[in-house]
Amino acid sequence: MIISFYASWCPNCLEELEILNSIKNEKLNDIEILAITDESMEKLTSFKNKKQYPFTFLKLNASFPEIGIASIPTTYLLNTKGEIVYNKVGYIQ
Repeated sequence: MIISFYASWCPNCLEELEILNSIKNEKLNDIEILAITDESMEKLTSFKNKKQYPFTFLKLNASFPEIGIASIPTTYLLNTKGEIVYNKVGYIQ
């Protein structure tokens, strides 16, 4: 599973989500990608409908700083046991 904390106004987030979409489509179609934002449901829905990514989109009930996310994008890769095996704060290049 890949978890990506993003915002629709963040250029690096948008580029990273595009890369994750390509990776999912080309190599990892069996991996689940969670795209999580602290923006409003209206912004989340609009973004989701516009991009049509095959991700699960979630909205936080708190702000990023409240849950310890200091910078976006922030991305986590979890193994099948739910353990974090990789994390990156900032844009994945």
